[in-house]
Amino acid sequence: MTSRRQINIDALERANARLGQFLEAYTALDEHHSHHSIYRAAVVKGYEFTHELAYGFIRRSLEDAEAWNDVDRMTVGDVLRAAADYGIISSAEQWFYFRERRNDSAHEYFDTVASRAAEAAPALHQEVTALIATLTELNERI
Repeated sequence: MTSRRQINIDALERANARLGQFLEAYTALDEHHSHHSIYRAAVVKGYEFTHELAYGFIRRSLEDAEAWNDVDRMTVGDVLRAAADYGIISSAEQWFYFRERRNDSAHEYFDTVASRAAEAAPALHQEVTALIATLTELNERI
């Protein structure tokens, strides 16, 4: 059995805050603005980075939960379902969607792919904000 330890979530908080800043700047621009695609690229990269960090924190929080001893052997889907069961995230399906958008944007960068990731970014930002609150609460219980 493992014992729960506090998780330093500063990096996740910073990444999510930066994603929020990117989103704010991006949504303030008209889509015909000359810098619109540059701001969208910032949102997409912020999305990818924040998603990767968040997934790492989800895995780590499961590793610390005594009920989940085999996280290293779990698939991404199993990790997300277990995290939802454990109450770390609200919906595995939502995170499957985020993962799919991240995979698409990381492997092929076309305007339609970038647009889909940028469209998913506000929901990811909101879910990561909730994840941060959950991890903070778990840390306070230690």
